[in-house]
Amino acid sequence: VIIGSSSVYRNFVESVGAAAYQWPKVALCASAGETLAGVRLDSFHDGHLFGATGTSLVNVTFSGFGSSSSSSSASAYCPGSTVLHVNSDGIMYFDTRNRIEQVVVGDDSTKIDLCNSEPQVAIRDIDGSFSDGGTPGF
Repeated sequence: VIIGSSSVYRNFVESVGAAAYQWPKVALCASAGETLAGVRLDSFHDGHLFGATGTSLVNVTFSGFGSSSSSSSASAYCPGSTVLHVNSDGIMYFDTRNRIEQVVVGDDSTKIDLCNSEPQVAIRDIDGSFSDGGTPGF
C-alpha cells in the first residue's frame, strides 16, 4: 500500500503548526509546485545496462493522490500529485521494460499525468488493472 496524503498526516502537520514548514520541514508540498508521486518510473536508459529489468509493480494499492477539490487526498492538499510519475531526466534510449500488474487505485487518485513528464513512455499493463477500460496493453 502506498499512500500519498491522509487525514492522519494532515492532522500531524496541523498539530506541528508553522514549524512544519520551517527547516527541517516535515510538511510535504510546503512550497508551490511541489507534488507527491507514488512511484517514479524511469522511461529511458543509456543502453549499456543489458541485464537491467526495468520497474515492475505487482499487487500494489495506491490512495491519497486524489484530484477532486473535495477530496481528502493529496491533490486537494498538494495539487498535481499522481500515482505514477515518469521523469524526463537522463533521456538516452527508449525503454519499454516498465510493467504493472494487479494495481488497485483505491480512491479518486490521479493515475498518471504525462503533461509534466516524459510523453514518450511505455508502461505495460499486464492484466488491465491500471487502464480505465480494463484492457491489458501499453
